[in-house]
Amino acid sequence: MELVAMDMKAQGMYLCRTLSFAGTEFEMVEAALEPEMVEMHMCMASKVPCLVRMSQQAIAEGKCVVIGLQSTGEARTADAVAKQGEDLDDFISSPKELLLKLIQDLFPVPPTHGSQDARHELELRKSEMIQTVQELRLPSNPLDELIDLLGGPAQVAEMTGRKARLIRQKGSDRVVLESRNATGVVEGSPMDMINVHERGLFLSGQKLIAIISDAASAGISLHSDRRVQNQRRRVHITLELPWSADKTLQQFGRSHRANQANAPQYRLLFTPLGGERRFASAVARRLEMLGALTQGDRRATAGPSLGQFNYESTWGQRALRAMYAVIMETSKAVSVFVLSVLHAQSAGEIKDRIDVPRFLNRLLGLKPAAQAQLFTVYQDYLEATIAAARREGVFDAGITSIRGRSLTLPEAPKASNAHSLMFASD
Repeated sequence: MELVAMDMKAQGMYLCRTLSFAGTEFEMVEAALEPEMVEMHMCMASKVPCLVRMSQQAIAEGKCVVIGLQSTGEARTADAVAKQGEDLDDFISSPKELLLKLIQDLFPVPPTHGSQDARHELELRKSEMIQTVQELRLPSNPLDELIDLLGGPAQVAEMTGRKARLIRQKGSDRVVLESRNATGVVEGSPMDMINVHERGLFLSGQKLIAIISDAASAGISLHSDRRVQNQRRRVHITLELPWSADKTLQQFGRSHRANQANAPQYRLLFTPLGGERRFASAVARRLEMLGALTQGDRRATAGPSLGQFNYESTWGQRALRAMYAVIMETSKAVSVFVLSVLHAQSAGEIKDRIDVPRFLNRLLGLKPAAQAQLFTVYQDYLEATIAAARREGVFDAGITSIRGRSLTLPEAPKASNAHSLMFASD
């Protein structure tokens, strides 16, 4: 398909217009894990402290901030509010609510199960498990925490699909459930109208921070339009990458459009956790496919260079298979704990040993130190595999531009064939 698109472009039969990225800056930012987050290793929540610092710095430099994410935690919040009421001690922790739901759903105590003593024992064990989960220190919903740390709803324009949110009461540590139309929109207004209202507050400069989810990643312009009051340069920080490449570009396009006073700065936030490369890998592969099929050039999705994160390639599969071969032979490469986690995949069928997404998903179940250890081993194998392919001349680097300072012919050109029509008289 890429070659077909290239041929059509060469013949002038295919045109795909795109906005210039001149002046736009892209940067991959690694969010160092806070000591507390090392114990939890929650990918999204662990980036919140770094994101807050970056946002505050951007505001201090006279810029404004657009934060992109996908999940809002609305479902878990609704479940918790239904059980505990609308006046809570703190923000809801989605991981904790998921664990509690898991226990409730998978550890039922039948009303008639053997003797009364056996049933009592099951109830006691279940209560102990629930109590243990309740005592865990797990991160709050990142969206609620972000809004709270960045000044609350009065300072942050939220453009998402959720209908209500938890906010902290003034002069108190408690939080309460608030309808999102409490920000000045008529009660009962549709979600689109609420988001448009928040967009107006951001473009007028009344709010300098905007948070957008998938619900607001299309059809809403947040760029520094010359026709609006807020013409500060946008710093677009991606907290959570979309799974789809086209949605990624759609979200980037909210802050980069025609007639803008300033080109945006994009900051793609990642953690040192090796498992998070799973999400970047999926987006990188699909961005390349999108450029190849729509513009005849896998590099045509100008902007975020995620090629370094594309592990779902032939070379990524070969590197994984080579790494598993070493794991099966010796345990010196990685720890025994890591081996036990990956044993099912490495000892499984051949297709499982080249399943890169599954490998990266399994990494997320390891502690940060183990993730870093194993991912470093995999990356070393990948680099060695690509280097060997380059030496052998079999590595496909895609479309490349050959540049030179001068062009010299070894001898004068000669005509290899002359058609009779070339010399036809007038």
